[in-house]
Amino acid sequence: MDEWDGIKSEVKLENTTMDSYIEHFKKNCFENIHLFLNISPMGVKIREYSRNYPNIINYSTVVYFNEWPESALIDVAKYYLDFSIGSPAETDAIKVDVADVLAQIHLSVFQMVNKVEKESKRKSYFTSSNYINLIKTFNHYMKIKQNFIKDNILKYKSGLVSIYCFNFRLKFRWEKKKLVI
Repeated sequence: MDEWDGIKSEVKLENTTMDSYIEHFKKNCFENIHLFLNISPMGVKIREYSRNYPNIINYSTVVYFNEWPESALIDVAKYYLDFSIGSPAETDAIKVDVADVLAQIHLSVFQMVNKVEKESKRKSYFTSSNYINLIKTFNHYMKIKQNFIKDNILKYKSGLVSIYCFNFRLKFRWEKKKLVI
């Protein structure tokens, strides 16, 4: 009951019952609740939601994403890029170049989105999560390619060892035949 007295004094409801406090709590929740929905404005889902729950449209505020500056795109890409090539200095230099390319790709997509919007008068969305997905996709394919190259290097080395061993055996047999003749 000490907690109940503390809560009552916080809300300034001295002589109230538990039921009236719960009603007061529900009323405050109803007046102050904010719900955030992250729904893509493209596709079937938004139509289904708006048909089933029309108040989502009536009482919603749409938040548009602003374009990121190029320096922010590069910093984010450098942070999320996950590969290593050679020494750490070489890897960092390559990461800077790759981050710059990824930022340029993202900015060019934004330019195309704006061009398509002007021409077709339809809004398209390209957000920061798309950029993060681009970086993750790059990391994924980079790992695939690195593994492919490592496997091919191992096959090449194995082939060289086989050729060397065969050459050695051939020389040994040739020397052996020379000695017999």
